Amino acid sequence: MRVSRRRVLIGGLLVLGVAGLIWGVAYLFSPHEPIYQGKTLSEWIAPFCRQTAKGLDEPAGPEHFEELQPTRRAVAQIGTNAIPFLIARLNYRESRLHRAARELSAKQPIASLRLTDPNASKIRAVRALAILGPAAEPAIPSLAAQLTNGAVSLHAVYALSGISNEGMNALVEQYTNVPVTARMQIAMVIISPMSMYRGKNVNSLTYATEPAGFATMIEGLCRVARDRTMGFRVAAIQRLGEFGPKATNAVPVLLEILANHDSMALPSAIRALGQIKSDPDVVVPALINVLNEHDPGTQLAAAEALRAFGFKVPIPFPSQVPHPIWPIAPGRTNEFRSL
Repeated sequence: MRVSRRRVLIGGLLVLGVAGLIWGVAYLFSPHEPIYQGKTLSEWIAPFCRQTAKGLDEPAGPEHFEELQPTRRAVAQIGTNAIPFLIARLNYRESRLHRAARELSAKQPIASLRLTDPNASKIRAVRALAILGPAAEPAIPSLAAQLTNGAVSLHAVYALSGISNEGMNALVEQYTNVPVTARMQIAMVIISPMSMYRGKNVNSLTYATEPAGFATMIEGLCRVARDRTMGFRVAAIQRLGEFGPKATNAVPVLLEILANHDSMALPSAIRALGQIKSDPDVVVPALINVLNEHDPGTQLAAAEALRAFGFKVPIPFPSQVPHPIWPIAPGRTNEFRSL
């Protein structure tokens, strides 16, 4: 009997020991929540997103700048110690049981009894990572995964655009894989990445002086230019033209637009080819092909682009004249002589 009790006692202690070991390992390898000035990180970032009876409230803009300054300072002071905890917040997946209970609780009238929307926690985490900027590079995969989440995507785009070139790379790579609203947000950042590096007054042209950033920018602009559903594609084409000969990789995309005779984007693509002034063996024949288009604006753009390549081409009408002139008459040909 004593032996049996001893075995039970030993067995119980062994079970408790194994449970304690498992708990200890889990505790050691799980991200711990940082504390700053007596408040946890969760408490500090709570103002970034609040759950109300009407939905999620995400205060932003100049009117909330002073209100959120203490939160920004706290996150900046906590620094990289916050990253593992914030990544865990982003990677959290709501269980079906919790979602069902949350949806059920949302239908009852007492707001305080409603379960928290997990997107509130994700938005807080994303906005905190945006404050850390380039230091938050380890969070890029988790941030990119939020681009398909309609409630979080706007914040994720903003955060990724400020995390060095790798963050922009993630935006460009995911451009064709996300819903249209997220694509629109990404397109806006690619065309005018003013938030690329916090604290510096940069635009796409100065950012592109860095080789890695330049390659990413050209690829991103090409993806937007190819997207016929995107209203910003003309602006993307114009940006490509601004890079001049450095944007040689964009020539195939611009030639596709010429081949498709896309009336909205065609003049801009022609002008961009004239500004890039590369690959004359394939570009010049394509420009000659569109020179006899019926649209006077397209004729003018093609003539000016060919002149940029060194051909003496009659300009259909002066570029400073705002009104259209008659198109080239049927059967008329233009002589091209190299200068």
